[in-house]
Amino acid sequence: MGLKLDSLYLENFKCYENSGKIPFHNLTVFIGENDAGKSTIYDALDLVLNNNSPKSEDFRDGLNTIEIKMIFSLSVEIEELSQYIIDDKVTIIKKYNRDSATILQILGRKFEVEDLNNYGTMKAADLIVLLERLELPPKSNQDLRKESIMNYISEESPTTVNDYIDINWSQISAYLPLFQRYSSSDYGNPTSSVRKTLDLVYREAFYERDGNGTYSLKNDFSNLQNNIKQSLNQKLETQLLSYIRKYN
Repeated sequence: MGLKLDSLYLENFKCYENSGKIPFHNLTVFIGENDAGKSTIYDALDLVLNNNSPKSEDFRDGLNTIEIKMIFSLSVEIEELSQYIIDDKVTIIKKYNRDSATILQILGRKFEVEDLNNYGTMKAADLIVLLERLELPPKSNQDLRKESIMNYISEESPTTVNDYIDINWSQISAYLPLFQRYSSSDYGNPTSSVRKTLDLVYREAFYERDGNGTYSLKNDFSNLQNNIKQSLNQKLETQLLSYIRKYN
């Protein structure tokens, strides 16, 4: 974590064609008539922050896309996100499509020369051309070519522009706020409230999400789980089996 939600924008999501800015504070209360769209705001938070997929009824009639934008401030310094901190804010957009993959983007600084953003994954022939364009001396292998371009960026500080950049969920998920939904019935049932809170803490402490939002045990705990299984199997094979033989 480390990002604090400041505002939310909904486009073509359920009852919202274009919500405009929905501000958030340390304590935020939504008041309105039935079907005014209060619950839809929580649906949007759940959709993005828990990396869920929209249902068909979440799309407005006749439309095939949903766009949800969130703007965050930083509660702590996050060095890994320095490229994406614009005016002390981090902005992400999630675009959902009925018939194609979800797109996750983050506002960040990009080099005006597009190839400088992608040089790390470029093929040899393309890197050679890029070196020539930058009037840099030729290099004999890929590592030296990439090093030469990296030094060029460091020394020349090429012009950058602010633009949206495609990212994977795993690149941002660890810094997003945790979201747990409580219904009115939970407040009359303390056990349910406690269970949901513990589930949330347990999930985030012991599990991690991949790019598709699937949870799996963190490596350290996965190894611990395997060690426990091996120990249990060993005890079953030795101690328990010996008792069975003794009394049969």
